[in-house]
Amino acid sequence: MPPIRRLYEKKEPFRDARFFVIVCEGGKRESDYFEFFDKLTPKIKLKTIESKEGKTSPKHLLTNALEALEHQKGVEEFDELWFVFDKDRWEESQIQELIGECKEKVKWNYAISNPCFEVWLYYHFKSFIPRIDKIDKCKSWKAHISEINPGGFSSVVHPKKIEFAIINSEINYSSTGYLPNIGSTQVHFLAKSILPSIKKFFEE
Repeated sequence: MPPIRRLYEKKEPFRDARFFVIVCEGGKRESDYFEFFDKLTPKIKLKTIESKEGKTSPKHLLTNALEALEHQKGVEEFDELWFVFDKDRWEESQIQELIGECKEKVKWNYAISNPCFEVWLYYHFKSFIPRIDKIDKCKSWKAHISEINPGGFSSVVHPKKIEFAIINSEINYSSTGYLPNIGSTQVHFLAKSILPSIKKFFEE
């Protein structure tokens, strides 16, 4: 992987910039990851909506999105809105409700990880599902990332491997209906929408 070209201070986005609103279940980990690309070029804009007061259920994510669209200036002008969340412990009825809302709205999408967002981060380093204890537990994935890459995942360095992650995530993706199986994530669908605007920054 060639070194990333020098980043610069984010300027006003171009009129034709792609604007993504990303509603995150998690907090700073997801926001830091996607903001890496927001700072990369004015040809893309990413606005993250984080969970509030530890309320991270699909129902609350939907509420957060609706409130942002109503109250945050400019958010309603997005090209794509994505809900990024974990299968985790949530009841399927809540997930189905959120997916139902996405299907009714042209620009709304979802990307579920099983069991957690760290599955997507893991695929920035490896091309196969790991053989770790308790593969269905988020703590196992977080610990394993630190094992294979001392210091863990860096949101100021490793997002540049997004294309590698897309390939690895797709190869290992499987699902049961609309839900990804353990060790699978749908974040590569979102990443493939982001990639065209930022790909040139990772080429020699």
